[in-house]
Amino acid sequence: MYEAMGIRRYQETAVQSVGPEKLVVLAYEALTRYMRQGHEAALDGKTVAMLGALKSAQSILVELRSSLDHEIGGEIAHNLESLYDFMFHENLAAMVDHEPGHFRNNLRVLAPLLHAWSQIPPGTAERTARELGQPAPATETAPGPDPARTAPDTTGPAHGYGRPVLSAMPADPPGEGEASNRLILSA
Repeated sequence: MYEAMGIRRYQETAVQSVGPEKLVVLAYEALTRYMRQGHEAALDGKTVAMLGALKSAQSILVELRSSLDHEIGGEIAHNLESLYDFMFHENLAAMVDHEPGHFRNNLRVLAPLLHAWSQIPPGTAERTARELGQPAPATETAPGPDPARTAPDTTGPAHGYGRPVLSAMPADPPGEGEASNRLILSA
């Protein structure tokens, strides 16, 4: 029990100390992992595991979409919103018909996004904010009753984000007949 609490505190601290560019990369990596898990579960006929993975992916997509700042991000934020909406709807379709093609579509969209965001140097959001005379991104506590749910602020004009991207995300989805309410701050 104490070991699990220690791991969780370490993960929370690790997330709080990364920049906004890395948070988006972590979100895309987690989204990719859940898409692959859902795809494998769908191929194996494990409906509960597939739905768990898709639910986790949906949560990340909702957080990513809600963090977009259209005033600062402009066309980039609009394009990202369209991509997130597409992936969200592909996930819904996968929940209904369990077709592997929906997972593959999402993975094709995610791969270039992950690659592009991985190329952004750390500190880009802070430098851009300074250049535009805006406050630099800061770490703040995410809203909600659970004080353990913290997320760095992802304000960054170069990235089209103005609110926290991710606070807490569910751990790997449970398997068939298995319940899980563990949280992992992986993005």
